[in-house]
Amino acid sequence: MKQLLTAALVLIACRSLAQAPIPPPVSTDLNGGVPLTWGIEAYNTLDWNWAPTVGYGGTGGLIMDCGACMGYEETTFWSPWLDLSNDPFVNVNFRCAIIGGAMMLPPPVWVRRDGVGGAQYLYRYGVADLIPPPDEVIPSTLNPFPPLDPNNVQWVSITYPFYAGLYADSVRIGIGTGVPLGGWALLDDVAIGNPSTFAPAVEAGDLLVLRSEGGTTLRSLRPIDRLEVIDLSGRVLRQQEVGATEALLPLEDLAGPLHLVRLWRSGVPVVVRVAR
Repeated sequence: MKQLLTAALVLIACRSLAQAPIPPPVSTDLNGGVPLTWGIEAYNTLDWNWAPTVGYGGTGGLIMDCGACMGYEETTFWSPWLDLSNDPFVNVNFRCAIIGGAMMLPPPVWVRRDGVGGAQYLYRYGVADLIPPPDEVIPSTLNPFPPLDPNNVQWVSITYPFYAGLYADSVRIGIGTGVPLGGWALLDDVAIGNPSTFAPAVEAGDLLVLRSEGGTTLRSLRPIDRLEVIDLSGRVLRQQEVGATEALLPLEDLAGPLHLVRLWRSGVPVVVRVAR
C-alpha cells in the first residue's frame, strides 16, 4: 500500500511539473544548444546530437552521425507541446542536409506529429532511390568515409504546411531521420507558426529588394500578382494588388525596422525579409 501511495504521489508531482501546451510561434536556432522545452527521442542507441559547428553557416545545430553505424538508427527532435485550437494550420520551417555514407544512400528526413492516438509519420523528404520512395525529393551529398565535413554539404530549406486536425489543443511536431548503415543528417533553424522566410532557390533567386530615398521597391522576373506586409504572427498589416514585375512598398508608417512581405506569383507564395 505504501509503495502504491508513493507511486501515485510521484505521478501527481510529474504531471504538475509538466508544461501545459502553448500556442505558436515557437522556434529555436540551436546556436546555444537544445532548449529545455524541446525533446530528442532515439529509436535505438543513437540520436540527434547537438554540436556547436554542424549547423547552417557553421553555427550550432543537430547531427545524426551514423558514419560508422552497423545497423539502422532513428531519431526525432520534438517541439514543445502546442495548443493549435485557435488555428490548426501552421507552417513547420527548418533547414536540413542529408549525406550518404559508405552505402552511398543519403537518409530521409521526415515530419511527425504526436498527440491523441500516438506518434505518426506525416511526410518524407529524401532521394529518389529510397524504399519506400519519399513524398518529396530534395538535394543531397555523399561522404563515403567518416568523419563528416559539415562545410561540404548541401543545406535545404523546407516549409511543411501542418494541419493539427482533431484534438488540436495538445499536439507536438517532430523532425526525424532514419539512417541505414552509414550516413549523416543535419538539422537547424526550426520554426513553427511563423511565416516562412525560407524559399526554394527557384522562387527566391529572381527577387530583388531595392532601397532608395523614394522607398523600397520589389522587382521580380515574373509578374507579382499581389503582396502582403505581415507581422511575425502572420497577421496581414497591408495588402495590395500588383499585376506587374515591380512594386513600390509603402513602409514608412509601419513600426519597426524589419518587415515580412509575402508575394504571390502564379499562385505560389514567397516570404522575404525587408528592412525599412
